[in-house]
Amino acid sequence: MIDLNPAPRLSSLAEFALPEAAQSDSPTNDPFGLRTAIARATRAVPDGVLEAQKKRVKMLRKQIEQLQQRARKANDRLAMVQGAARHRSTDAHTQLLSAARAQAQAASSALSMAQVALFQAESALIGSEV
Repeated sequence: MIDLNPAPRLSSLAEFALPEAAQSDSPTNDPFGLRTAIARATRAVPDGVLEAQKKRVKMLRKQIEQLQQRARKANDRLAMVQGAARHRSTDAHTQLLSAARAQAQAASSALSMAQVALFQAESALIGSEV
């Protein structure tokens, strides 16, 4: 029968283990901090990914500004339609009011989703810079 896990081979691989797998991480075992540097390098994010994340955060901030303007305009339109006292009893006013409410709600929802996306992108950016 073939032994797939020979003991000498496993013990020789133990010296290349990352610090999380090592039994003792004292400075006497690793005077130059090589294991720590290797562990950081293996977890590091490439520069292209970091730049792409920064670009996405910038794009989302710009999109949020545009959505805020759109939401303000929709809310202004809703206030204008609600304030039209002369035609309150007509079906046309009811339809305009319904459309203005829907537009304001859609703008608010889009803004909320963009803010969540920005939060997630910033969280990912913070996590990758560490």
